[in-house]
Amino acid sequence: MLHYKVYTPDTDAPTQSHPPPLPLLVVHGLFGHADNWRSQARQWAQTRPVCCVDVRNHGKSPQMSAMDYPAMAQDLIEVCHHLGWQQSHLLGHSMGGKIAMQAAVDAPELFASVVLVDVAPVAYPASHTQVFAGLLALQAAQPLASRQQADVILRDFVQEVPVRQFLLTNLTRTQEGLILQLGLDTLYAAYAEILAAPQLAAQYSKPACLIWGTDSDYIKATHPEQDFQPYFPQLTHIPMPTGHWPHAQEAARFTQIVSDFLTQVESTDASK
Repeated sequence: MLHYKVYTPDTDAPTQSHPPPLPLLVVHGLFGHADNWRSQARQWAQTRPVCCVDVRNHGKSPQMSAMDYPAMAQDLIEVCHHLGWQQSHLLGHSMGGKIAMQAAVDAPELFASVVLVDVAPVAYPASHTQVFAGLLALQAAQPLASRQQADVILRDFVQEVPVRQFLLTNLTRTQEGLILQLGLDTLYAAYAEILAAPQLAAQYSKPACLIWGTDSDYIKATHPEQDFQPYFPQLTHIPMPTGHWPHAQEAARFTQIVSDFLTQVESTDASK
């Protein structure tokens, strides 16, 4: 089963809503891990339980050869069953958004809503050639003496400092030195599966929210209507003045948008 981290509300805080808010399951993107969402999770956990997972071949989760979306969606479903969550909200960024789409369509009874962050249900062109090259160079140099050494190696391949900082969060310390906590060889071999569209065979008729960056290449103006509507007819889409990482680039506003959407979904359900 996937490794995960759960954040829970302060038990001493007064509960304002009956029934209590549903939990939220958060799924990171390619080369990410659960701790990328720690800050947002702590904010959301003021009112509801929040679970952040490590996707297979990422972080502390098991390494597995398959990276197709039905298999990764099943991982999320297993986590929900393990936690005893009969219903929750689901949020995914980039690759994690495709996993969330697949899980919502495959098991709609488990998910009251889905929040998709800067990703569409389409196949994408390859865009991580230099990132893979840099990470493979790090892997070849393991164990690494310091993060500074790792950054020197990585910057020959990845010029953007924020991207390098994000990638270097995958380093973990062992007795021998720093190593990457990624199933990198599997991710490289399965890259075509990751780029592919999720395998959506039905419609998810519950509320869905797309939050996307207007400076990102991942969402085009036609995506919400042409690509989402066949599968997510209740889609609300909210543009933000960011690139591919709205949750990092406009963290406070993003966190509030998600909170407001989840509250609206629950208040609508309660009034039915």
